[in-house]
Amino acid sequence: MKRYTPLLLLCALAATLQLCADDNNSLKSWTADATSKSYIAFKPPYQPMDPEFLSTFRSLNHAKEDGIGGSLEVALFGGKTTSNSHLARYFAPFGIDAAETPIVFGDDIGIQKFNILAQHFGVFTVNETDPDGTNPTNQNDLFLSQVFLKPRQSMVGVGFHWKQSFWRNAEKGRGWWMSISFPIVQVKNNMHFHENVVNNGGGVVPQDQLPEGFVAYPNLTAAFQQEGWNFGKIKVDGSLKKTRVADIDLRFGYEWLQDDPYHLESFIGLVIPTGNRPKAHHLFEAIVGNGGHVGVEWGAVYSMKIWECEEREAMITMEHSAVNKYLFKREQVRSLDLKYKPWSRYIQLYANLEAAQAAANAEDIYSFTPGINILTQEVDVTPGYQFQLNSAFIFDWKGFELEGGFNFFARRAEIIKLANTWTPAAAIKSFQGEGLTNPVRDMTGNPFLELTATVPRTNQPFILPVPVANYSQSIIQATDLDLNSAATPAVLAYTLYGNLAYVFNIHEWPFYFSAGGSYTFAHENNVIDKWTAWGKFGFAF
Repeated sequence: MKRYTPLLLLCALAATLQLCADDNNSLKSWTADATSKSYIAFKPPYQPMDPEFLSTFRSLNHAKEDGIGGSLEVALFGGKTTSNSHLARYFAPFGIDAAETPIVFGDDIGIQKFNILAQHFGVFTVNETDPDGTNPTNQNDLFLSQVFLKPRQSMVGVGFHWKQSFWRNAEKGRGWWMSISFPIVQVKNNMHFHENVVNNGGGVVPQDQLPEGFVAYPNLTAAFQQEGWNFGKIKVDGSLKKTRVADIDLRFGYEWLQDDPYHLESFIGLVIPTGNRPKAHHLFEAIVGNGGHVGVEWGAVYSMKIWECEEREAMITMEHSAVNKYLFKREQVRSLDLKYKPWSRYIQLYANLEAAQAAANAEDIYSFTPGINILTQEVDVTPGYQFQLNSAFIFDWKGFELEGGFNFFARRAEIIKLANTWTPAAAIKSFQGEGLTNPVRDMTGNPFLELTATVPRTNQPFILPVPVANYSQSIIQATDLDLNSAATPAVLAYTLYGNLAYVFNIHEWPFYFSAGGSYTFAHENNVIDKWTAWGKFGFAF
C-alpha cells in the first residue's frame, strides 16, 4: 500500500490547489471594500464541499453489509448574517457605514450639509432651494433627513442528498457512483430601513403647484416606495422573502481507492438551476440559488487514517475535499450607475429631447424621469470560476464522530455586459429644470457642479447648464455606464466549523444523527460574516 502514497498525495494536491489564473476582471482588488453596489450574489447553502453537506455522510453508502450501495440524508439548516456594517457599506454610497452613520439627504446646495440631494428622489418641499441656487428662507428651514440601513439576511431550509454506488469491484475497492442533492431554502432579506427627518422643509409642495401627472414626496421613506419607480425600490417595512429549490446538483464519480487506511475519489457534475433570477425591482432582493446560472463542476476527495487504537475503538482521519465550479452566462436585470457617480442610478433624467423640450416650453422646473427606470437594464452576467476546499480532522470513538475543519471559498468577480444595444437618448436634468441638462452633475448637490458655469474650449465655450438646442452634448452614451456597479466583486471567504454525530448499527441498518455549526468570515465586505447551524439524519440501504 505504501507505493500508492506518493500518487495519492499528488492527486490530492492537484485537486485542491487548482485555481484559475488571475485576470483583469477576476481575483484582484481584495484590499478595498465594495460600495454603492446595486446587487450582491450570496453563495447558496448546502452545496458540495460545504460543511453542512459533507459532515458525517461521506462513505455511508458502503456501510450496510449486503446492501445495494445506497445512502440518503435529510438535513435541516438555518443561518443569519452577523455584520450590518459590511452590508451597509456595500450598498450605501461613498463608503458610508449606514448602519452606524446616516446617509444624509438635503436640499440646500448653497451650504452643503448632506451627502445626497433629496430632489433626485422626488422629494420637493415648500421651503426649497430656488433654481438659481439661492434659498428663499433661512437654510435651517430646508429639508434635511438621515437614513440608516442595517441590511441582514436570514435563511432556513431542508437539504436532501442521495448517493448510489454501481459497477463496483469490492475486491479492489473501486467503482462508480452517482449522487443528486438539492436544498429547499427560504431566504429573507431585510434592509431595516430607518429615516429620521431632521427638518421637513415645510412639508411637501402642494399638488396644485406641480405639473400635471407629477408626484412629489415628503420624505425618503415614501420616495423609496414610489409607484413611479419600476426598479430599485427599498422595502422599508419587513423583509423581502423567497422560497424555492436552490438548484439541483447532479454528480458522477469514481472511487479510485476505498481501502483502509486510504480513500480517493473524483467526480464531475452539473448544476441545474431551479432558483430565481434577479429582477432588480428592489435593492437587496431575495435570491434563492445561483441566480439561474447553469454550471459544471469537477473535484476530488482524499482521506487518510492518521491514528488508530483498536483496543479503544478509536481513530483519527484526515480528509481534504475540493470542488471546482464554473457558472455560465445568463441574462438578468441589474441597475447601473454612471461612471464616477455613486448612486447615480437614481439621478434625475430627461428621457429624450422631446421630454426636455416639453419642460422648456412649459417652463417646468420639476418634471423628470427617475434614472432608475432608464439605468436598469437587461445584462449578460457571467459568474465564471469558483473554487472550494474543505480540510477536516475526524475523531471516531465507539460510534461517536467528532469533526472539526476549515473551509475556503474563492470566486472571481462577475463579468457584466449589456444584453441589448444601448439607446443614447437620455440626459441628466439640470438643477434648474426647464429642459436644461447638465452632464457633469452627480448625486451630491455640489454647488460647483449644479450652478451656471462656462467651461473654456478651443473652438467655443461649453456652457452649463446645457440649453435644449445643444441637448446632444449631454446625451448618456454606453461608455458612460458603470457596469461594475452592478457586479458582485471577487470573493475570498473562510469558514470554521464543528460537527458531532452518533452512528447506529441496529439490525444491520446503519443510520446516524448529527448536529453542527459553522462561522464564515472575510477581510472585505463583499463576503458577509454569518453563522450556520444544522441537524442531519442519514441511513444506508
